[in-house]
Amino acid sequence: MGHNRTRRGPRGGAWLALVVLFAAAWGTCQGAKLYEVLGIEPSATHREVRKAYRGLALQFHPDKASSADEAKQFEERFITIANAYEVLGDEERRKEYDAAGGDAAAQDGRGSGFSSFDEAYAAYAHHAGGNKVVQDTPLNMALMWVLVGLLVGPAAWAGWQQLGERQRKAEAKAKREAAREAERQRLRQLRLDEVQTRKKEAAERRERSARAAEEEARRQERAMEGVEDLVAAAAAREIEESERRAQARAAKRGPGAPPEAASGPVRPGEAVLDAGKRAGAEWTAEELAKLSRALKRFPAGTQRRWDCVAAAVGGGRTGEEAASVVKQIKLGAVGGSTPAGGGATRTAVAAGGSGEGQGDVGGGEGARGDAAAAAEVDDGVVAGAGDFWTQSEQDALEAALREAAEEGIKGGDKWLLVSDRVPTRSVDECRRRVARLRKALRRKGGGGAAGEQVACK
Repeated sequence: MGHNRTRRGPRGGAWLALVVLFAAAWGTCQGAKLYEVLGIEPSATHREVRKAYRGLALQFHPDKASSADEAKQFEERFITIANAYEVLGDEERRKEYDAAGGDAAAQDGRGSGFSSFDEAYAAYAHHAGGNKVVQDTPLNMALMWVLVGLLVGPAAWAGWQQLGERQRKAEAKAKREAAREAERQRLRQLRLDEVQTRKKEAAERRERSARAAEEEARRQERAMEGVEDLVAAAAAREIEESERRAQARAAKRGPGAPPEAASGPVRPGEAVLDAGKRAGAEWTAEELAKLSRALKRFPAGTQRRWDCVAAAVGGGRTGEEAASVVKQIKLGAVGGSTPAGGGATRTAVAAGGSGEGQGDVGGGEGARGDAAAAAEVDDGVVAGAGDFWTQSEQDALEAALREAAEEGIKGGDKWLLVSDRVPTRSVDECRRRVARLRKALRRKGGGGAAGEQVACK
């Protein structure tokens, strides 16, 4: 009997082993195929993979084809190159590809590659540098700063120059303004100084004028005081001579003779000065005494002085008459020789002035010269006893008073000069003589004191 044995195929385990071996072989072929597409070895670095991809992409770009058929072939080849780099350019996918072959790209759901040229070219553009980040290296930084300097430097330099120019202009303007302000201040100060100088000069002129007026008033007062002393001396001498003549006439009549009748105005040559004649009326010794006191009471500079003096003298005398007689006395124009009193009057008039200018006529115009010493008779000295002075001694006394007034000698020096000019008399005798004459003059003219209050205060 023969046996029909059925021929059995390979068992399931064997088939599985065959499938695995085929997959591995296919994967190896596929791996070798991707590397061959890029023309590199499986051991190539990422840099070498990238370099090969860029070179092949440029080489098989459709734009470099010479015909439409060739362009179509270039597109297919470009897509193949892009798919190969899409796997090998990624380190993670490259490892999976190397481990499992071509299926590794599909296991993670990312597909098997690009199906069109546009997709492949977009990937190429991306890998070629569309999203490339430049690394910061010293060279890059240097190049960047050079570029910035070239672009921004000229504009910045121009702006800096303009800013500096504006600052210089502002500083120059500020300096000019400061200089102008300083000049204005200087001119203002000069004007103020000029005004102050003019004010000072005006004040100095006023002060000089005031001093000159004051000095002139003092000079006139001194001059008039000298005249007053001389008028007083002349009047006192007239009184003394009149009393002496009265005593002589009484002695001639003898005891028991009736007294003389009161006489009217003193006759010319006895008690009337020639100056009174020139003034238009006779001036008695009593009037001269009042005139002397009035001149002291109303000094130079008094308003309407001569009217006040005339009112103080009384007797209807006018200011013109008073000024005229004083002028004549100061000019030494009173003269005449009388048996008794003419010499004394003439000497007193001569002592009143030495021909220096005009008198204090018409309201205070004084004579020139320093005749103030004659006014400094010491009124406090008590008059001595009635010692007799000769005519020559009296003349010498009055001449000495005139000289002292002209030279401006005062005080003790004046009395030394008077005593030297009257050699027969001492200093005390000269002082007592002048004091006695003044006292006699005041006693003789005392009756008119009340009348001095009539016109002026």
